[in-house]
Amino acid sequence: MNFLSINACGIGGTGKADWIKGLKQEHDIDFLLIQETKKDDISRVSISNFWGNKEFNMEFASSVGMSGGLLCIWDPVLFEASSYVKKNKFLIVSGKIKGSGLILNVVNVYAPQSVSAKKDVWFELSNCLEDLPGMWVVGGDFNAVRDPNERRNSRFNNSCAANFNSFIFNSGLRKYDLKGCRPLPVSFSDHGPILLITQMKNFGAKPFRVFNSWLEKEGYKEAVENSLEGFNISGPPDYVLIQKFAAVRKGIKEWRDEMKKKEGEISSRALEELEDLE
Repeated sequence: MNFLSINACGIGGTGKADWIKGLKQEHDIDFLLIQETKKDDISRVSISNFWGNKEFNMEFASSVGMSGGLLCIWDPVLFEASSYVKKNKFLIVSGKIKGSGLILNVVNVYAPQSVSAKKDVWFELSNCLEDLPGMWVVGGDFNAVRDPNERRNSRFNNSCAANFNSFIFNSGLRKYDLKGCRPLPVSFSDHGPILLITQMKNFGAKPFRVFNSWLEKEGYKEAVENSLEGFNISGPPDYVLIQKFAAVRKGIKEWRDEMKKKEGEISSRALEELEDLE
């Protein structure tokens, strides 16, 4: 699943919905976390303006006046929600990833400004993490940093950072390195969106098995020897060795396929002879 988290600084205004929808479509987002909606009632908001024409489910936590407000939108084809935890400063959507049955809890956070109030939020969240089973994705606007290098044009607060680091460590969470940051138009939001993209990774060819029983079969030894005839590749020793293994593997695979074909023909003839005898 792919996640997009963004502090919208209010979900009203011309162009903002199209901007968020464009990010959603460009990065194939499956779960959208919006902070600071500044809305106490989402029923009058057209959620499709942020998501598009595809099917969606949603849940929200109301703002307090014009402060805060959380909104989660997701693809019901991939994620089936089963329960929610709504607090003033965070919203938890719990459910299962369809197809795998894995339990996933997605947390949308909009932390307060004061150090003591943030500490209370971390305490509440920690209790939720202990009580709810499954995997966790925690996103949002934490209004906190972990070290001085993350602060720009503002004062670093040691106590705030220590509380935040303790929450992350004690909860067993992992912070991913952020890459690809780019400035965004201030007219839409003065906060940069965060993308968590999951992709299929290709770690190369699958392991190739060689069975001991093959060693005694006709043609196996010759297949290995013939696969290296004319082999002439130069380069670093490890690269040359890998290429040799690839050539041997190819030779064995061709021999194996031919052997299976012959054994299949032999088995078919044996069955035919058995039927004739019967």
